[in-house]
Amino acid sequence: SYVAAMCFICAAFVLTMLFPTIAIFSSWSVPAFIRASAPALAIAFTSRSSLAALPATYKAAQDSSLNLPDDVSAFFFPFAASIFHVPGCMEQIVGVCFLAGFYGVHLSSAQFAVLALNAIAVSMTTPGIPGGGIIVMAPMLASAGIPLEGMAMLLAVDTLPDMFRTAATVACWLGAASLLKPQAQSSPIEAAFSVSDVREPDFNTWFVQLSPSRASILLSLSSAS
Repeated sequence: SYVAAMCFICAAFVLTMLFPTIAIFSSWSVPAFIRASAPALAIAFTSRSSLAALPATYKAAQDSSLNLPDDVSAFFFPFAASIFHVPGCMEQIVGVCFLAGFYGVHLSSAQFAVLALNAIAVSMTTPGIPGGGIIVMAPMLASAGIPLEGMAMLLAVDTLPDMFRTAATVACWLGAASLLKPQAQSSPIEAAFSVSDVREPDFNTWFVQLSPSRASILLSLSSAS
């Protein structure tokens, strides 16, 4: 049940939260995002290490249709690799709930709320290595009165869930970076703000192009004044 729940939650988060956010708030389409991020996601899925996928993530942002600015990539991806582990937060909650049910530990509503807040803080310290989300689970298990030996049981079956978590983590990095890229302006807006081709009117040229009748009227008006 733990394996199926963890894989389903990661896949559902990417499909129902990440992809719609990219489609609505960024300048990229979902198919283009999938094609560009596929190499990084493949490395993350097979290696189970977000740090191992970091070079491929940076390359996908620079050399593909994503085309992120250099300053955004150089700052954001190392920063995200340090503290941005959204699926790691899900791992903490699912793992604690599974072990609580296995050992028969009842969690009250107040305990569950505290565990949810702790999961957010603990996920920021998750190392980008295989099984890193379970390694940092010890403080949460101890606070809930759950035996720490349950971590070994989770590590034994965590191979497939860890693949989904790591791929979802890298997808979140690229998805969040897509929101930092400024969207291209439309052609009417660019035309409205373009002033490079604006020139002052040439009165002599305009006067020559007038018809003889209008030119004579203008001359009479100027002489009368």
